[in-house]
Amino acid sequence: WQDGARTWTMERRTNGVDNTSRRTWDKEKYASLAQERESKERDVADEKKRRRMDLDPLHNGLIRERARLTHRDKEVVLDQHLGQTQVFSATGPRHQQPGYYCNVCECVLKDSKSYVDHINGKKHLKLLGMSTRVERVGVERVQAKLQALQSRSKRVSRSADGSASAEEASEDDWKERARRAEEREKEAKREKQARKRRRQAQAVASEDEGDAWEVDPDLAATMGFHGFNSSKK
Repeated sequence: WQDGARTWTMERRTNGVDNTSRRTWDKEKYASLAQERESKERDVADEKKRRRMDLDPLHNGLIRERARLTHRDKEVVLDQHLGQTQVFSATGPRHQQPGYYCNVCECVLKDSKSYVDHINGKKHLKLLGMSTRVERVGVERVQAKLQALQSRSKRVSRSADGSASAEEASEDDWKERARRAEEREKEAKREKQARKRRRQAQAVASEDEGDAWEVDPDLAATMGFHGFNSSKK
């Protein structure tokens, strides 16, 4: 009887359910959706390519050929806004958005690593009019560079001390650069400590203003408040 009841219950639960056929799909609908998505992606890619072409000096006729890759002539500053508080607008222009803005490519990078990778990348270098190929130099240029460095070291040695050698002059130059870098680091640390002290002073001043309140003596005597000091002597 139990087996018969269980069998009857299972037959009631599966009544009207078709488990013999697979689920069907509207192929034309999903094919049209896929084509629409591919068309949008293609339009976005074409728009990005058109913007890059408009910014490229080679396609605009400003240069005839791309220059060889050279070293960067200025320092990349990544910590100029470190420790600062800024307010940004979500609807503002790109150069006012949070992150690192590249004025060559007109784009915003969210962190310093992405920004460094971007300025060393192929697309950024193309917009600067450079290729990723390094210029090959001959022996003459290497010798001329070495002679220029040697003469510069000699001039520094003569200006500092007539008896000093070129090696000592270069070492003094390195020491001077290290001293300036150490001074910049100390100055940045002092500024950071000064900002911290100012914030602490402002916080203490705001707390004192919130806690400072005066009570009229007559009003306190009427209400029975004579003080909070202990009566013990």
